[in-house]
Order: sequence, then C-alpha cells, then structure tokens
Amino acid sequence: MFKIAKKRNARIIGLMSGTSHDGVDAALVEIREGLNNKISEGYNSNKIKIKLINHIHLPFNRSLRNEIGMAFKGNVEHICRLNFKLGEVFARAALTLLKGTEFRPEDIDAIASHGQNIYHIPPSGRKAGSTPS
Repeated sequence: MFKIAKKRNARIIGLMSGTSHDGVDAALVEIREGLNNKISEGYNSNKIKIKLINHIHLPFNRSLRNEIGMAFKGNVEHICRLNFKLGEVFARAALTLLKGTEFRPEDIDAIASHGQNIYHIPPSGRKAGSTPS
C-alpha cells in the first residue's frame, strides 16, 4: 500500500526510450489524493488524481542511435557500457524536463525508468512473452 504524505503531493518523473531508439521521452506528473487518504493496490480514479505538469522528447544524436542499434545484436559488453552512457542521457533529460517548470530536483519524490528497450518478445499462443503484445 502506498500512502501520499498529507502535507504535499507526490511529484514523479517518468523516463522511457523504446526500440525505435529515436530519443528519450520524459514526463513530470503530480499525484494528488482524491476522496480517500490511501491509495489501494491498483489504479482507482476516485482515490487519486494525476496531473501532467510537463513532458518533453529529447532526440538522440546519430552516434548514440547507432550505439543503441548495435545493442540489439546482443553484445553483452556493449550493452553494459551503454547502460552507463544512457544513465547520463536519462539524467540530463530529467533535468531538462524540470527547466520548463517551477520545480527543482529536490522537489521530486521519485524517478521511474525501465531503461532502454532493446528487444521485444510478445506472448505467442500459450508462451508467455517478456513484453506486452
């Protein structure tokens, strides 16, 4: 169970980059209490309100796009090195996102990112996948 502090709303940044590897998308949302103090498991629009504060798309340069494309081929060392480079890029995206708002990094309660998608395995028949179809 997740409980939002009574004195303020939760501000969360979401970051994502998919297999199109064209850039990183970033969004800042504010989650406010609705009719009930507690947020139960799952989403219920009567209990929480989500407000989009700002969103941006930062395109990757050609060099980084090529590096991400190489990761699709499965070289583990390359993927591990790219992990750190993309961490810096995602951090820069979060800071750039905040520049368009009144918020500072210390005002943010959480940052959510699944990292860079490099491969999809959709479910097939009775076989479970690793990504939704």
